[in-house]
Amino acid sequence: MQYVLSVDGTRTLVRIAGTFTFAHVKLFREVLEKMEASERTEFVFDLAQLEFIDSSALGQLLIAHEEAQRQGWRITLSGAQGIVRRSLESASFERFFEIA
Repeated sequence: MQYVLSVDGTRTLVRIAGTFTFAHVKLFREVLEKMEASERTEFVFDLAQLEFIDSSALGQLLIAHEEAQRQGWRITLSGAQGIVRRSLESASFERFFEIA
């Protein structure tokens, strides 16, 4: 998993690429720490370049959702395709996130 954080107007864009699996949990926690340090409230996880996501990574997204509720953040999942989109749909992530 690779990620890049960038500011886009009033929101922070988090581009996640490659594969997102159990092996990347620590790296994703780093993303959450940077989100908190940014003092922003609107985040977009751009998943267009994400090729694969496993159940551990889906769990990490749910942790991000829980953190968003505590912090008053809004997180949108954007650009998911193929197996990644199907994984989000089968896990009913539309209940937790706006999916664009």
